[in-house]
Amino acid sequence: MPILVPPGQYSPKRLHHNGRLKLQQFGPIVRENLPGNTNLVYLFDPEDIEAMYAKEGRYPSRRSHLALQKYRLDRPHMFSTGGILPTNGKHWWELRRRAQKSMNKVSAVTSRLPQVDEASGAYTMAYVLYSLANNQDKQDLLALEARRLLVGSDGKVTTKVLSEARYLKAVMKETYRLHPISVGVGRVIQEDTVIRGFRIPKDTVVVTQNQVISRLPEHFHDPQRFLPERWLHKAPPAHPFVVVPFGHGPRSCIGRRMAEQNLQTIMLQVSLPLMNSDLLVSSCLQLISRYRVGWVGGELDCLSNLINEPDAPLDFTFTDRE
Repeated sequence: MPILVPPGQYSPKRLHHNGRLKLQQFGPIVRENLPGNTNLVYLFDPEDIEAMYAKEGRYPSRRSHLALQKYRLDRPHMFSTGGILPTNGKHWWELRRRAQKSMNKVSAVTSRLPQVDEASGAYTMAYVLYSLANNQDKQDLLALEARRLLVGSDGKVTTKVLSEARYLKAVMKETYRLHPISVGVGRVIQEDTVIRGFRIPKDTVVVTQNQVISRLPEHFHDPQRFLPERWLHKAPPAHPFVVVPFGHGPRSCIGRRMAEQNLQTIMLQVSLPLMNSDLLVSSCLQLISRYRVGWVGGELDCLSNLINEPDAPLDFTFTDRE
């Protein structure tokens, strides 16, 4: 397996750029030696990523948010656990199981709509609007779908409306492909494993590189273009483990349903003219539902912080939608 050591050519704030360089220089599987005798393995092939998930077991382990865990555990008078993100093992599963019951209820989604400005939802919304603003024909198609569905439901975003919003879902999937919330998913291998003919020892940290491979021509035709239509066919456009925005398996994103319904609800409202202020979920939605979204900034990339964040000001314009 190629071993990556050379310093100086990688930026901790551009993990997707780093990943692209590693793929070009070393191939589809790369081992990096980190200080503290830590081995990190990067996976660039969707079949290898699938193999990693197949080995994660009932209690998938990850190494992340360690500072958050220390902060919480050092304050037992405030927190009873290290939190669901950094905790591993059976204790993680108990936290997850309790949280899952409330997070996946429709009532929970509805009650938390005003909180869509939390980091991950806000950044994803920025990239959705950026993609639509730079592809006005796609924005118009979404507007047509929104009018048809919302007029038929008296302007309410119901479960039925969301289930029939095929083009909206394609817009979201294409945005996740081009602008995912993270470079990939990390797992700590819990038993010796063989991937691509290489032995991966127990306790090795493996990180998938989905953000890199989702823009490769071997997986998608014209991969740099924003084409929601590629997701409208019955057959998936690529291997199912190329684009995995919420992870996979027992440790997939716990807030997936909430995040998707929040964003879908807002996007349907974005695409409509203002019909009745009582139909909109907040004053912010009242603003953007009246306008066609435009973009006057340059190319928008991301910075790799706790999650991917836009790397430039959000220079949108809003004009009346007739």
